Amino acid sequence: MSGTKRPIGATVLTLLGGLLILAEGALLLLVGSAVGTEGYVAVGGTVAAIGSLLGFLGIVLVLLGVGIFASPASHRGLGILVVVLSFVSFLGGGGFVIGALLGLVGGVLAILFDPSRT
Repeated sequence: MSGTKRPIGATVLTLLGGLLILAEGALLLLVGSAVGTEGYVAVGGTVAAIGSLLGFLGIVLVLLGVGIFASPASHRGLGILVVVLSFVSFLGGGGFVIGALLGLVGGVLAILFDPSRT
């Protein structure tokens, strides 16, 4: 397996983007629960729901990043999923925006990966 070419750049950028999106999701969950306990239940619930969505997307993007590295043969399909989920993450802030941008670039690199090139 050591001779197998792997999309390292796509993996790293997808992982970083997923971690940033996950971090923003966790922050929004904290803020949402704090706001909800202060009497603004509707606002707190909305913020917490957005945080939950971002947390889920962040976890999935991290798993996709690992998948891109572990299975370079399915780089195109995984890259398309990364691009789509990175776009969806913009609905909640996209991991401070930079996370979604890193995910988009990582997904595009995964799609364009060519194992026959050096």
